[in-house]
Amino acid sequence: MVETFTVEKDGKEITYRTLLTFYNKEAGKHFVVYTDDSKDEKGNVKVLVSSYDPDVEKSPLCSIESPEEWKIVSDALDVHQAELMAAIDRSQAAETVEIEEKSAPARFEMNGLTYQVLASLVDEENHNEYVLYVPTQTEAEKVEVLVGRLLEKDENGVPSKVGPIETEEEWRLIEEPVGAIIEHLNQK
Repeated sequence: MVETFTVEKDGKEITYRTLLTFYNKEAGKHFVVYTDDSKDEKGNVKVLVSSYDPDVEKSPLCSIESPEEWKIVSDALDVHQAELMAAIDRSQAAETVEIEEKSAPARFEMNGLTYQVLASLVDEENHNEYVLYVPTQTEAEKVEVLVGRLLEKDENGVPSKVGPIETEEEWRLIEEPVGAIIEHLNQK
């Protein structure tokens, strides 16, 4: 599936952004998670899921047909999230990075790559903030969302410094809310 695609709906062309594609052998189907970046009444990005045929140009998007298929999609997203967390753990080993001052959206450099901040998460109990971010330039079909602890913000509240999540206990505390944010972002 391409990074973006267009579908005609009610006489209008809508452009969608592909968030995740995968194949499930049990169902014998390919699935796509995608968004048009529209938001619901609560301000959350809407995410859609369909099955499709990758061998057909402009394949029709088919509705998820059963609770079993929804379980397949949910399991695939859980696996994807676990892979992201493992990648985050590897990529953030004891490195602190600086974010460009007063950029909107916030961007920063790490290991020669530029990243864009997607969302933040506040752990009020422990007085920590976390930032979810992605590489700005990638040719990959799937983009991994990374997570770091927010260390500093500028006077406008824009992140200025991000560091690694240092302990397993810290990961356990934020795992569920980070997963919910990633799920929400995947629905965009």
